[in-house]
Amino acid sequence: MLDPATCETDARCTPIWGSTIDVDDDGDTCVDYGAAIPVGCMDAEELCTPSVEIASAPGPDGEDLDGVAECMVFVSGCIPYMWEFCSGEDLPLGECSED
Repeated sequence: MLDPATCETDARCTPIWGSTIDVDDDGDTCVDYGAAIPVGCMDAEELCTPSVEIASAPGPDGEDLDGVAECMVFVSGCIPYMWEFCSGEDLPLGECSED
């Protein structure tokens, strides 16, 4: 499995892009979809059903991570290998404002 930076330069691979979830002081959330970063890699021939998924990387030493701030949003329907889905059914995923 290639790291995300190498994945971008290899025609056999497709990066998996994730967007961070911003949480303000009031606990309100938004997503900066325009600032997605490559966080995983998959085979270029692999297909995912387009959907919005919310997932987090595994914690150190298998530790469970807690909180929305640890999660990222994936609009491709794919999440990186070993990442786990976050519970976010009621999580507003609106675009962050520019201010």
